[in-house]
Amino acid sequence: MKYPLSIVLLVAAMALGAALYLDNGTRVSWAALGVEGLKLELVSETAVEDFRFSKDGSVTATLGIKNGPVTGPILYWRIVGEDLIISQEPGAEALIELPAPTIKDNILSIRRWLVFKTNYRMGRRGV
Repeated sequence: MKYPLSIVLLVAAMALGAALYLDNGTRVSWAALGVEGLKLELVSETAVEDFRFSKDGSVTATLGIKNGPVTGPILYWRIVGEDLIISQEPGAEALIELPAPTIKDNILSIRRWLVFKTNYRMGRRGV
């Protein structure tokens, strides 16, 4: 039986995504991890994506390019199912969806867009 190229590519992307996501970390839910007071810093040589989550549901973000332009919006967070949702207004459509991560030492690994694994350094601060 011959399959359409789009189906073959989708299955290959899913398999690659699963392979890239495998690591030795422990899967944890956002609720169990505790988002209040959490600091996340993207592990990247080129991009800036830092988040500081507050008890009141707000998150201070720093987004941009290292050694380039950055922005610092105040956004809002909530947990829906197993996803951490970051939006412009409380309860609004998601700007960023972060599925349940795996954790090893102080690194959170999150699979985004099927094939890409994003790593964040994790820290804590006073709420």
